[in-house]
Amino acid sequence: MANIAINSVATRVQYVASGSQTTFSYTFPIKEDADLKVYKRAADSTPSDAADLLTLTTDYTVTGANTASGGTIVLVTGATAGDIVTIVGDKAIDRTAIYDQSVTLKKSDLNNDFNDNVMYDKQIDTE
Repeated sequence: MANIAINSVATRVQYVASGSQTTFSYTFPIKEDADLKVYKRAADSTPSDAADLLTLTTDYTVTGANTASGGTIVLVTGATAGDIVTIVGDKAIDRTAIYDQSVTLKKSDLNNDFNDNVMYDKQIDTE
């Protein structure tokens, strides 16, 4: 990921769709398209994480990975007027960076790892 500032915007946004609407914005940074969960449900239905969860590439695509300002999700099939669309940051919480004495540690590596930590914290804070 480029060295970007991680802003204080929550990692969750929700919309009430207009008829046939396909594009919805998110304003927080993600590293990969898979770092989001997207839910869509009819306005008069009871929320169900399992039933409402959409599938990346099958139900929607993502733009804006690796940018500080976020991007959009684009539904493959337009929403029905009144549908509730929710976009949530869902970066897998793991640690893949291992610092080794035989390798030069670069500031870009540290910035990238610190960005991960802040993203994890923001997700937990938003839940």
